[in-house]
Amino acid sequence: METEIIKGRSDKNSYRYLTLENGVRVVLATKEGLEHASAALSVTAGDKDNGGVLGMAHFTEHLLFMGTEKYPDEKEYSSFFAEHGGTCNAYTGYTHTVYYFDVIAERLNDALDRFVQLFSAPLLSEDACKREMLSVDSEHKMYSNEDCWRLAQIIKSTGDKDHPYNKFSVGNKETLSVPAETVRAFFKNNYTPDRMGLVVYGNQPLDELEEKARLTFGKIPANRSPRQPTVHSLPTPDSHCQKIFYKSRKKKTRLSFRFLFPRLDYRRNALKYIDYVLENKADGGLFWVLRKKAWVTDISVDSDNYPEEFNLREVVFTLTEKGLARQDDIARELFRWINMLRETGISPRMVEEIQKSNGMEFDHAEEEEPREQTPEIAENIRLYSPEDTLRGPFVLEGLAREELQLALAFMTPRRTQTVLSAPDHGGRAMETETWYGGEYCVERIPEAFLEELEEIAPTKNTIPHNPFLSTQKPVQTEEIDKAPARTETHRLELHHTEIASSKIHATVWIPSETHRTPKESFCARVLANLLTQHTAGLAYLGGLAVLDRHITVDRGLWVSLSGLSEKMDVFVDSFMALLSCFTVDGETFETAREEESKKLAGTDEDAAYKHTEDLIHSQLLRSVFTWEELKQSMGELRMCDVVEMWEQTKKCGGRARAVVSGNISQEGAVCLSERIASVCAENTLGTLPLDIEAPEGKETGLAKKIADKNSAAAVCLLVGHRADREKTVCAHLLREMMEDLFFDQLRTKEQLGYICSCRLENIGGLFFVEFLVQSEKRPEYLQKRIACFLAGMKRRLDAMDGETFAEYVAARKIAFDKKPVSVSEYHHKIVALVEEQTEDFLWERECSALLGRTTLDDVKRLYGYISEDAKSVAVRVCGS
Repeated sequence: METEIIKGRSDKNSYRYLTLENGVRVVLATKEGLEHASAALSVTAGDKDNGGVLGMAHFTEHLLFMGTEKYPDEKEYSSFFAEHGGTCNAYTGYTHTVYYFDVIAERLNDALDRFVQLFSAPLLSEDACKREMLSVDSEHKMYSNEDCWRLAQIIKSTGDKDHPYNKFSVGNKETLSVPAETVRAFFKNNYTPDRMGLVVYGNQPLDELEEKARLTFGKIPANRSPRQPTVHSLPTPDSHCQKIFYKSRKKKTRLSFRFLFPRLDYRRNALKYIDYVLENKADGGLFWVLRKKAWVTDISVDSDNYPEEFNLREVVFTLTEKGLARQDDIARELFRWINMLRETGISPRMVEEIQKSNGMEFDHAEEEEPREQTPEIAENIRLYSPEDTLRGPFVLEGLAREELQLALAFMTPRRTQTVLSAPDHGGRAMETETWYGGEYCVERIPEAFLEELEEIAPTKNTIPHNPFLSTQKPVQTEEIDKAPARTETHRLELHHTEIASSKIHATVWIPSETHRTPKESFCARVLANLLTQHTAGLAYLGGLAVLDRHITVDRGLWVSLSGLSEKMDVFVDSFMALLSCFTVDGETFETAREEESKKLAGTDEDAAYKHTEDLIHSQLLRSVFTWEELKQSMGELRMCDVVEMWEQTKKCGGRARAVVSGNISQEGAVCLSERIASVCAENTLGTLPLDIEAPEGKETGLAKKIADKNSAAAVCLLVGHRADREKTVCAHLLREMMEDLFFDQLRTKEQLGYICSCRLENIGGLFFVEFLVQSEKRPEYLQKRIACFLAGMKRRLDAMDGETFAEYVAARKIAFDKKPVSVSEYHHKIVALVEEQTEDFLWERECSALLGRTTLDDVKRLYGYISEDAKSVAVRVCGS
């Protein structure tokens, strides 16, 4: 008996849910005309199933890609997707591992044939285990520099050491030096059909997709003695009533309060209502109260949900220096709000708003690429009932007082784990965590303070009504296959595209001569921070109603507003009213400058490969300065500089450029753009010069030393401008030929490091082929290996046959011809082209037409040019 899957009202797909005879649960999805198909499989085998080998689930995830009995060549699997316009990847979580791919739709059957081999007959060879152990070890070392990984493991180390949630999960050389037989035993015991959830999304009829699923995954032998997943108790920390101090690498300071909850019914999950109240950034909410005192710059309620076992909520405050000294007061304010919920509950009005917000998000969701949908659906299979496979994360049936009180019983001061993450440990004696090397200490919270928090008087709920919630009926987005129409007024030039849909996206750029110096560039960051904070409450309420705003200051003021057409006018009016009363005072300025300064100071601890990107972009873009240049200007900035930049932006803006896409007429688009642009006076500045600055010499060499133990090397080779269509076509083909080969050679075979990438970068209309490697080896050696790969690419191109080249051409044609799946995707593409000042809206269509005349010899000639004659930027970042 089939189960009908409930889908959003704007969803164009058809679905089917079934369970195969061997126990595999399957969701099928189809859409006529789909150009890229996808599949994903979730298996209930995650970190909690590692047993005695820490990191085994993650290690197995890596190894399944390294050859199968039917396709023993290790690179065959990834090469197949590279040659057919696709990608493949996987990730491991606490309770599950998810594998997924996308491919041109006509090759879905061939892809599924390869996909199923991973789960029915992987090789798991001794040699592959020895080599891939080094790759996992490199991945672990990369995470060792990141605060999120270091702190997470510290928190786990203070808990029940026998609970699987608290164990080291990534793996390294120390834990994974095991024989291949151990991996095979883990695979045999855990990768059984009854623990698998499969999603297949293509353009074939559902009956054909079902037949293919049965012929592939239906053939995996059933588990004769199905093993129910082990359900563990709450991973209760030993550090209740204690506070963890973590010495962070980054300069940002965070104070968090962690709460553990038992399993809850997803249909009546009281935590979603609690989240709404505590995270609400509207005027009158908890964040508003603390921000007015200049104690915090942000609040979030982070979740880590394992519905089979437990739920975790973490209320996280990003602190100012002033807030760092008022940690106890912040705790008092938090528990005033929690006690308010305990005493008065959540009003029927707010319950209705939360349910309506969730329903709107589900019904008005924009279409995504198949590869973005299938992994999420695969995870949902194990979490929700069949009919709620899509709707599960959004469904809320109501809230009974007893359900709220049950959840709040786990939010008492004595059940709270408090964590302070700060770069200065205040002279405390610190311990070092075993796996990631993070420094921390644990101190007991005074009994008197716990008693005070338990008895603290509740606050009043002053969160306002949300005026943006809409009753608008969803509209299925039409196929988008058009270029924008250009309109000019005395104030702006507009690029407008009317598209049948539920939403409108509007972006207005008012150019001004900022970013001429590092100080101006840093000043622009602070101004954008202030504008973002000034409109934070509006943005939060809008976000709950499928509306959004984004503000940046980059060679002028950028304002992007988007959302449901029914409420766009109200949203724009509210936004403009806020901008009209925007002022800068000493306290908000100091808070914003402090936050932006901490972000820049924290770049010292960034991974080596990020430093290469910083150097490359500062070399190629006139308005981009290096992190070091910006840091030197931080102390020079004064409040009057920010005020002057805002006034300059308003008075001396250039002729505005606007892009408006979606459910709005040309007349309405002009009116909307003019309203946003009216923040500035009459425009007096002409067109700004292009931001791109191509390399002048044959090779530009850049170098930098950092404290990290890893080094990185990058080589950027200038291909040419997109206006040269022949070069553009060949560059895309060449990059796709090299990408998988580069990864296979330098990462899989040579094991240089976890990050090895080859990509085609578009900067201001100029295309660069970029090769990047991060490794413990010296950057000089890494550059030699990149050069060696480039030299060997000639042999690979000479050996390529016509059939393989034709596959690359076919895949690239589909990519060039691909239509945006949503108004959002289309809008962002047009905005990028307007920012370049090229208005080259038809470049992909024209490149597609050239593909039929492009030969392998053309690609070889381009290879010869970039390997011998192209201008380049070479970067060496040397670790300690």
